[in-house]
Amino acid sequence: MLVAVAYPIGTFILFGIMGFVTKTISKDKGYDGGFWWGFLLGIFGIIIVACKPVNPNPTDEHSMNKKKRQKQRYKERQRRIKERQRQIKQK
Repeated sequence: MLVAVAYPIGTFILFGIMGFVTKTISKDKGYDGGFWWGFLLGIFGIIIVACKPVNPNPTDEHSMNKKKRQKQRYKERQRRIKERQRQIKQK
């Protein structure tokens, strides 16, 4: 009797966790949603979402901020490289 109750509950919790994993991966890639991929397909849903390309036009604010931070870090690296090149030329 205990197995008949525990197994479905455990499966539901496991697939719920997979749903949240796919939602997080999807959000980091710039897509909305993604929970149902993991909840309905399990590990296959995680693989599918992980293989999706990064969205060039993210819709949620978290991904847009992440993209802005990446651009700022890139500009900062370029500025430092140019500064080093100037220092080398001056020597």
